[in-house]
Amino acid sequence: MTPIRVELSSRKPTNLILVENRSEAERDYQIDAVQWKQRDGEDLYTPTNALIVMPPRFRLKPGGTQTIRIGTQLKSNAEEQAFRLYIQELPLRADPNESPSTMVQTLLRVGIPIFLAAEHSPAPPGIEAVLRKAVDGRFSLQLRNPSAVHVQLHSLKLGETAPISISRYLLPGQNFSLPLPMALPEGQASVPLEAGTDQGTFYVPLVLESHP
Repeated sequence: MTPIRVELSSRKPTNLILVENRSEAERDYQIDAVQWKQRDGEDLYTPTNALIVMPPRFRLKPGGTQTIRIGTQLKSNAEEQAFRLYIQELPLRADPNESPSTMVQTLLRVGIPIFLAAEHSPAPPGIEAVLRKAVDGRFSLQLRNPSAVHVQLHSLKLGETAPISISRYLLPGQNFSLPLPMALPEGQASVPLEAGTDQGTFYVPLVLESHP
């Protein structure tokens, strides 16, 4: 499926997704749209009619392709709005000559992020971060996106430690906590953070906060 992420805006309220059936069997597909929000580091999804998807269901022969048109009549807000489009393979129709107990199907389900751009060009994106230490000596990294657009994290590197691979979206104004298997050297109260994202690489000075 291409692309793996879709951008919409008031100037370009429609876009296209191409779906290809690379299996050796005819497949049926269903598309569901959900609104995407985050709270306390958790993704929250609710069904929505804000996206217009055509066709919502279709069938593909082996090697066949289908172009999906996505659009919206929503007005842009001060912040970017987020959705996901789930493209789900449906179970194959049962062969009347085959026992149901022998049929094992692996069904593809792909969630494609859809972003509706903010009404006006927002300030450049960024990352805020705090390194916290609990009473048990464990560390956690608190990350926050203060901007009006999403940030997709790819990697995190603290000081001289090895980079941590991560695949995580932070929607506007949202945050999440990441436990860390590390400790600061004795007497060190800060460490630099290098965050690799789809918006570029951010360098953030981290200050240690101890919490009871």
